[in-house]
Amino acid sequence: MFFNKLFFAILPFFLAGSQAQLVPNAARASNLHPVSIVGDATAVANELNHGTRIYYQPPGGGISQICTNEAFAAGGDTTCDASVVPSQYVLPGTPIVATTALTNGGAFDEIHVFFLSPDYILSEWRWTSAGGPRFGDGCPNCVTHSAFGAVNGSEVLYAIQSSRPATKLRVGFVSVASPTTITEATWNFNTNVWSLAVLPDM
Repeated sequence: MFFNKLFFAILPFFLAGSQAQLVPNAARASNLHPVSIVGDATAVANELNHGTRIYYQPPGGGISQICTNEAFAAGGDTTCDASVVPSQYVLPGTPIVATTALTNGGAFDEIHVFFLSPDYILSEWRWTSAGGPRFGDGCPNCVTHSAFGAVNGSEVLYAIQSSRPATKLRVGFVSVASPTTITEATWNFNTNVWSLAVLPDM
């Protein structure tokens, strides 16, 4: 009886030790790509080869992009890790969200990444299969140029992409114009115009 009690008393410690060994071993995998993330991170994936794009804030600020050509567990390789938006355009600690549209074949057709600027302006970096990467002055259709202000300190940010042209992109945030609710910045693909709409009442 004493042996049974002793066995069950030390079993949790034995299991914990065994599990603890698995984590370092997995983390030391030969194909590990080190990355340092100090803020938010988000990702999108395609259906063609499950390629993934991860967007994050590195220690130096700004926004960086990591590319993989498959899911991690399926043997994917990291094919890029580079800055896409310089630090002077990005609020330290900004929330980051992304959305994507795919081609009929399942490849990336569009990627939109939304974040806040140092002066709390809702901002965008986008990539399209036709035009490549763009932001700031090089992206006249990005929401950045609408100068929609977010409430200082707010971390609310989400993005939805639709096949309906009139509401192709919807980006939710807390606007300085309506700080007690959620505001959506909506991009009308037909007119290439961004507009604001607040959460409707019940």
